[in-house]
Amino acid sequence: MSKHLAHPVAGPLQFGIESVVGPHDPEQRLVVYTVEPGSVTEQALPLLRRLGCGGVRQRRRGTAMTAPRSSSR
Repeated sequence: MSKHLAHPVAGPLQFGIESVVGPHDPEQRLVVYTVEPGSVTEQALPLLRRLGCGGVRQRRRGTAMTAPRSSSR
C-alpha cells in the first residue's frame, strides 16, 4: 500500500505504508511509513525535518511558508 501527499513546500511525496497489529490487542496498530532510497521523497525529508523544528514557519492565515527572520542586533 502507498500514500501520496501534496506538501505545500516539499511538493509531491510518496510513502510506502506497513501496518502491524499486535498479538495481544488487535485494536492497536503500528503504522510505518517508508520511502524508496534515492527517491524525491527521501531527498525532501531533511527539508521536512527543518520545517518540523521551526527552521521555516507557517503564517497563521493561509499556507504560505516563510523563512524565519534573523536578528542583526
